[in-house]
Amino acid sequence: MEEAYTIAPMRYVKHLPVLLFLALLALLLDTSRQATATEVGGVICEDTVWNLGSSPFVAATNILICEGVTLTIKPGVVVQLNGKGVRVDGTLVAKGTPTRPIIFTGGHGISFTALSADAVFDGNGAYQAGSILQFCAVDGGGIEALGSSPFIDHCIVQNGAPAGIRYTCSGAK
Repeated sequence: MEEAYTIAPMRYVKHLPVLLFLALLALLLDTSRQATATEVGGVICEDTVWNLGSSPFVAATNILICEGVTLTIKPGVVVQLNGKGVRVDGTLVAKGTPTRPIIFTGGHGISFTALSADAVFDGNGAYQAGSILQFCAVDGGGIEALGSSPFIDHCIVQNGAPAGIRYTCSGAK
């Protein structure tokens, strides 16, 4: 007797890279979006929000998020790093959605230092606060957590060297 088992939510997991690629393609081809880019770079020392209406954000220089400061990136935003990197000494909240992922392209990646805000979870394991990358695509450079514990969930990391995601000396979740 042959039995077949199907777990409906799991059948979509293998398609996640394709779905994120299609979402990225839709974002890039969406002509209703603002045509001009927002130039960013340097030190961010006050809480800042990057909204979809100002996307894409184009890095002119490396980006540093100061300790005690939060950079919030809204769903659907594209960050063109152009060979630059993001260093997080504070908090990075990049929470995309399955249909509006946050895209980081062409850079040296994202580095969470020991000064960055670790992710905080409630008693049931649900994210509450701290640094998070959720429904993101990082193309180039990868993600580093250097003595820190950001929450990385439903993200695609590609073309990162030497590793896509690298944790060192951290209590990563």
